[in-house]
Amino acid sequence: MKTLSIVIPAYNERKNIRNMINSIARQKLQGFRVVEIIVACDGCNDGTVKLLKALSKTNSKLRVIKGKTRKGKCYRLNQLYQLSKGDIVVQVDADGMLAKPTTLQKLVERISSSDIVLVAGNNQPAPATNFFQSIMNTIFDLWYEIRKDYKSGDNIFNYHGMMAAMPTAFAKSVHYPTSLFADQHFLYIRAKNVGKFVFARRAIILFTSPTNFDDFLTQAKRSLRDRVSVAEHLGNEILSYFDIDTNYKLAGIFHYFLKKPLLTSLGLCYMVVLRTLPEKKNAFLVNPGIWKISTSTKQSINLR
Repeated sequence: MKTLSIVIPAYNERKNIRNMINSIARQKLQGFRVVEIIVACDGCNDGTVKLLKALSKTNSKLRVIKGKTRKGKCYRLNQLYQLSKGDIVVQVDADGMLAKPTTLQKLVERISSSDIVLVAGNNQPAPATNFFQSIMNTIFDLWYEIRKDYKSGDNIFNYHGMMAAMPTAFAKSVHYPTSLFADQHFLYIRAKNVGKFVFARRAIILFTSPTNFDDFLTQAKRSLRDRVSVAEHLGNEILSYFDIDTNYKLAGIFHYFLKKPLLTSLGLCYMVVLRTLPEKKNAFLVNPGIWKISTSTKQSINLR
């Protein structure tokens, strides 16, 4: 039976991390066993550490690392990978929630051969709570329609960084430059250099979309900036990973325009604004490798 180390970097996640820990506890596994859940708190000051320590009293597998200062997600992932003791590292974001009790099984069982070094979960938006969030969910669904089958699912856009599984030996070989704003693009490219990537579309993790324009800009600008940041570390030739056939894009847009014409039209307008709006230097940057937080996406996921 293979063992799993679940690692979670967290920055001020008090409002939702209980959902994530509880959704992990509900997982039903065959042929795999969770041996530890390690949460690295990245200078949290909102009560996240206190909440986690309370949860650890009833969950013996839960271990909490209290980082005194905020150093960024990539710094904490480097730390978590090295601490992992299981055969497989499962990385999840603290502000998400595993959708079903079978999610973890559907993720880790895809590591079916020694050359598969990265399996990505399928992050999907929780139901919208306001009109703006409905637009964001529609744009996400449109983009999912475009990317999910591109190159049989083996493309850089199918790993968003919210949930992944990898052999521990591979995880320990990865060292993120701590100046990166996000981990997903770097990890995908690193995996493709040494082995195979698999997109596990049935392993669904839920997330909260932005509920306002400022938070949309914060998230989207970070994603665009991370491409440049990764290229600075790995070379401009990696930018080819971000190329996608125009026909796939047009087909997805056409499909969703017929399905949800108003929301799709508004969402596309926001995407045009995103790419044309002048950006003040370091407007979203807190420190090197640390991006401004999108606060509305940190709310508790409520499916009732």
